[in-house]
Amino acid sequence: MTQEYPSIVNPSQLIGVMDWLQGVAVHAVAGRRESYRPLNCGPIQAGNIEQLLHHYLQLGIRSFYIADLDAITQEASQSQQAYHSLCCCLANFASLTAECGAAEPIAIWLDAGTCRQSWEWLQAALAANIQIPNIQSHRVLGTESLSDLDSLDRFVALAGVDPLTNESRLAISIDLRDGQLVGRTLLDSFECLWKLGQRGADIGIRDWILLDIATVGTERGPSLLPLCQRWIERYPQTRLISGGGVRNWSDVQSFLALGCNQVLAATWLHNLTINHPNGTTNTPFERV
Repeated sequence: MTQEYPSIVNPSQLIGVMDWLQGVAVHAVAGRRESYRPLNCGPIQAGNIEQLLHHYLQLGIRSFYIADLDAITQEASQSQQAYHSLCCCLANFASLTAECGAAEPIAIWLDAGTCRQSWEWLQAALAANIQIPNIQSHRVLGTESLSDLDSLDRFVALAGVDPLTNESRLAISIDLRDGQLVGRTLLDSFECLWKLGQRGADIGIRDWILLDIATVGTERGPSLLPLCQRWIERYPQTRLISGGGVRNWSDVQSFLALGCNQVLAATWLHNLTINHPNGTTNTPFERV
């Protein structure tokens, strides 16, 4: 159902999620990947990635999280053209905003598991569209793809350093399902969450994601607020992103009030529009 949303929001606090499967955007629900279907919602039809990106941009969102599901599950992406299309759209947008004197930083967070191919495709697509200014790309590694703590150093090296910040481009996503850690053999206990956090902090990983995949796409409300609070208290030097189950701006504020830096959202954002007094339909976000 399409929602009118007149609240005052800072869109820099939101990350628009895009789940890709076989080159199209799918609607992720509760982590049941076998049942994911192409996204059909409002302006987004048949899983069209360009339409989804355009919708997020209209909402004022400038940070995008891509889950390349083929790469995560099979270590072989089927979305090469999608990376090209994404970066071409961002280049066109950047060109238009630059002409208006309103160029804004753009961030891409890519979770492609251990697949190097997807990361290389993204970097090649970005390099082919050098007119995109102030863009940051982060390589996300989820615990479901991480076999042991010792491999963290290797992935830090593969992700490299962001030239704008001189910080590691690797972000770790701690994946949970109904509060239970999702990981390979050596990361299958909740205790490993804290060991992972400490090891990552020791080698300079600043960006972390806490996500309960069982709540993704359900709009049943956040489930990780207590864990987010514990994380921030334990590792205050890190930047924390969380989400899952977000229904409205009040849910977003619940994460931000704890100290989360940004919030992941998808289903809620897909349904957002606003009717202005002049009769136009546009972004529901106003700068604060």
